[in-house]
Formats: sequence, C-alpha cells, structure tokens
Amino acid sequence: MSNSQSDSAGQPTAFISHHSSQVETARRLKVILGHHGVTGWMAPDDIDPGQPFDKAIVDQVRRSDLIILLFCGQSDQSRHVKRELMMAENSDKLIYPVRLEEKPADGLAYWLNDYQWIDWFDGNDDTVTRMIDTIKRQTENSKPAPPPLVPVAAEPAPPPAAPPPPPTEPVAPPAAPVNAGPANQWKVPIVTAMLVAAVMLAGFYFMTRDDEAGNDVAGTAAATEMASSEEDTEPQIVDEAEPAAPSPQQPIVQPVPEPVPELPTTPSAAGSYYVVVGSFQPGDQTARRRARQFQNCAGIQPIVGRSDDYAGFAPGLTVVMIGSFPDAGTANRALVRAQACVADAYVRATGG
Repeated sequence: MSNSQSDSAGQPTAFISHHSSQVETARRLKVILGHHGVTGWMAPDDIDPGQPFDKAIVDQVRRSDLIILLFCGQSDQSRHVKRELMMAENSDKLIYPVRLEEKPADGLAYWLNDYQWIDWFDGNDDTVTRMIDTIKRQTENSKPAPPPLVPVAAEPAPPPAAPPPPPTEPVAPPAAPVNAGPANQWKVPIVTAMLVAAVMLAGFYFMTRDDEAGNDVAGTAAATEMASSEEDTEPQIVDEAEPAAPSPQQPIVQPVPEPVPELPTTPSAAGSYYVVVGSFQPGDQTARRRARQFQNCAGIQPIVGRSDDYAGFAPGLTVVMIGSFPDAGTANRALVRAQACVADAYVRATGG
C-alpha cells in the first residue's frame, strides 16, 4: 500500500513500529487492523520503489493518527524504533505499546513507562480487537469539528423595465382663413355701428345705478373682510400620533445544567484499582500542571503521589491518578469519564 492510498482511505491510520525480527507479526497485525476498519502502515512493505527509506518513515509518522509499537527484546534496543517513538511524542500521536515478550522496558523505558501495556503473548486476535475499539473511540474524539456552513447570498433581481412612452396625438393643421367676397363688404360697417350703440346704452344704464351699487359694494367688502379675519384667527388643530406602547421583552431562560455524578477521590482501604492520568519523573512540574488541567476538565481532584507508595506501579515516578476503586467495574466507569479529558488514561490494579 502506498502513502497516498493510506491517506485517502478515510479510516484511522496506524503506523506499526517493529524490529525486523518481528516483520511477520507486523504483517499479521496489519491484516487484523484492516478487517476492523483501521489502515495499517509498515516498513518496508508500504514504501514506494525509489523513495528514501528515512523520508518515507518521517512523513508517515506525521500523517498517521497513532503508533502501535510491537515490543520485544530486539525493539527495546533498536535505535530506529527509539527514533520513531521520539517523532511520535513530538507530534502528539497516540501510542499503543503491544508486548510480545514478558520483558520490562530498558532502552525504551523513558518513553513507555507512562503508557498502559497490551500483552499479546498468546497471539489471540481478541486482544487486538479490544485495542482496536479503543483506537476508534479515541481517534474519533480527536478529530476537529467541521467548519460552519456559510450561506450563499442570492443574486439581486434585475430592476423592472421602464414603461413605454404614451403615443403622441396628431396635431390638426390650422384652418384656412375665409376670404371676404364682394357680398360681405357692407356687413362690416353695419355690425360695427350696432356694437357702438350697445356700448353707449350700457354705459348710461350703469351710470344711473352707481349710487345704489356703491352702498351694496361697500357692505359686501366689509363682510368679506370680517370673514377673512375670523378665518385667520381660528386656531388650527394638529393631530399628534400617540407613541406606540413598547412590546414586553421575552425573558431569557438559561438551561439548567444536569448534575454530574460524584466519583470517589480519596483512597479506600478496600480499594485496589486506580485510574492513572499521568506519570512523570520526580521533580517534574508537569505533574502539577496535569493535575490542575484534569481537575478543571473532569471536576475531580486527582491524587499526586509517589509510585513507590502503591503496589503494582513502576518505582521512582510521580503519578497523577484518581481512586481508589473497590472493583474493576467502578474503575472502568471512572476511566470513561477520565478519557474524555486525558485520552491515554488507563486503569492500574494495585492488588491491595
């Protein structure tokens, strides 16, 4: 399988780190992973011809979602395996150590003491299947949220077309003048004389009625002036619109958070199970930071203590954990809650 095929499969990709003496075990693990929806990548099978060996491994570690280490005596002393783990730590990759031999870590103890081991001594596929379920859950939680959808603005509608201009009515031509013929020459002086006489009679009639009309006109003018003054002084009433009553605001209802179930956070005399959320070298301030971050996330105050004080822990470390729990069922329920904040948290049985 090439690198491009592994990236385009749309499944979690696991880089299988192994010593060359365990190449057949690595190939078997790759087949099991593929049957359960996880893409496996291993060298030298998945390196394209002509591609530099070291560059292919560096690129694939950065692209993979997790690292599965097949641990044995040879891989514990392998410089190549150590470099692969260093790159995985620097890239914040999930690491799953799978022990093929019952041997404590020596050369790789610095990187592996902080992780929960998976023993595959008998080669049973069920052990790998349980690990694959954890891989799918943790890689799904680490995926980034999809970007929000951006609505696409609709194109503005074109403006309406202007109406056509009204039709222009035709203008009629001017009428032609009527020419006066010889029969109409005597009609003009007669009509003019009749008009002059009518004007004179009208003037005499109005002269005789000047006195009576003058009084009537004066009274009418006075009445008109008084009516005008009354109209000017009449007050004008302006209607004022009443302000609209403000609409009442709807109250904002805050959701009531659901209560969080309490888990035991103090040691119990009968308890023999702890959920470990980190182990560090003595004096490392990262232990205190991990404890504060976990308390802010899970709402549980963890225990920060020495691993020498608890049976079943590697000596010489500072451990951050919650517990103790009386049985494995209670510890596993606490583990689910802890892994929501620290993905690589695990259960440690002290045997107490």
